[in-house]
Amino acid sequence: MHPASLVTSVSVVLAAVLLPAQEPTAPSGGGIVPAAGQAPDALVSLTSRISHPLVFAGEAQEVYLHLGLRAAERPAAPRLGMNLALVIDRSGSMASEDKLRFAKSAAEQLVSRLRPDDRLAIVAYDDQIRTVVPSTPAGEKDGFFSAIRALEPGNSTDLCGGLMRGYEEVLTHLDVARLNGVLLVSDGLANAGVKEPAEIAKRAAECRTRGVRISTMGMGLDYDEDLLCGVAQNAGGNYYYVDQAEAVGRYLDQELDELGRVIARDLEVRVELGEGVELRQLFGFVHRVEGRTVIVPLRDMVSGQGGKVVLRLGVACAAGKSAPLAAASLRYVEAVTREPHESVSAPLEVRGSDDGEAVQRARDLDVLVQAEIVQNAIALDGAMELQKAGQFQAAQELLAARYLNSKTVNDTEYKSAEVARILRRILQVMQDLERTRADVHARRDLQLETQLRALGYASQ
Repeated sequence: MHPASLVTSVSVVLAAVLLPAQEPTAPSGGGIVPAAGQAPDALVSLTSRISHPLVFAGEAQEVYLHLGLRAAERPAAPRLGMNLALVIDRSGSMASEDKLRFAKSAAEQLVSRLRPDDRLAIVAYDDQIRTVVPSTPAGEKDGFFSAIRALEPGNSTDLCGGLMRGYEEVLTHLDVARLNGVLLVSDGLANAGVKEPAEIAKRAAECRTRGVRISTMGMGLDYDEDLLCGVAQNAGGNYYYVDQAEAVGRYLDQELDELGRVIARDLEVRVELGEGVELRQLFGFVHRVEGRTVIVPLRDMVSGQGGKVVLRLGVACAAGKSAPLAAASLRYVEAVTREPHESVSAPLEVRGSDDGEAVQRARDLDVLVQAEIVQNAIALDGAMELQKAGQFQAAQELLAARYLNSKTVNDTEYKSAEVARILRRILQVMQDLERTRADVHARRDLQLETQLRALGYASQ
């Protein structure tokens, strides 16, 4: 990578990534609704609240639904056994900038960190797929070290083939009592074998249904971030942008640390929409809609983590009448015991009114703050898509309009430090758009960093 393009390494967990989050404070309208039957010491808590419990009568109105999640503090939680596969891209481009050398060094560090009763497979690929070390107890370290050191760069990139081989190695010793996962390190595009990102993402989602999560690391300028991000999102893992090859080891270390602290697995939020309620937007998470149910799979959670899911809904209600809006539920299993849990929130409803002042007074400003943050994140993501397409002026105009609207409402109503922070980020990105316009390397760094941050803003 061109030295001038280097920025501070960024590792933002995606769609399904849940980081420490600040729950909205005391309600100013709708109130926090905890899940029904949820024990005070629940391993993962779920709360739900809405921006507008009172809506203007007779017209469709947008209402934001905020779902808050929080994993309990369990600092002494036992570390689960691991069943992993490390998949290393050894295509020809990995020889540049010492990328393969750093990946090999990181692989050795990973082997050193594993316990003897953990399992690890090493898969390397270019246009050919090689199982360098089949799934083996990690206590046999010398065999891993010698196989890793023998890796050399090759030809083109069968990313999907390498990924699926790693998955197959994990599957041979699949154990629900362990953490089963694949870690993929790549600097390239899928230019051999299965190439379509949608098909690769579909296969990654199928891996998740079998209990295998996939995390990905994209290195350098040439990899397909949509592909690698999509794989991680669909397979319940993390996605890392590695802007300096020597950072690979640090990110693998971070991934291993997180795996070792998981306390809840197989999380899934379900939102049952009321009759006539429309889902208009859900940014930052892979999700699907089945009838009137919105299903949002989430990543495993570690002790003390929190997160949010914000949905933008459309609803209409007659004056003096109430209309069901949504009911949310959370499913997960305890990481160690595999005991399943489910909690269901009390149904939320809206009521129609002709009194505009009453509608304004009933708003929950804390939910609107979270919605504002998500809207700003969407603008940052959209601006980077425009930048990637060479539409620099359109990107600037999008951010300028969003900044003006958001700052106005924050200054006059929300007065939120969280919104102010993301507004400063928007200003910085607007300046960086102009600064990096003539430098393809710096543009790429800006795009990747900003889009990762946007996904983080939308989920934490």
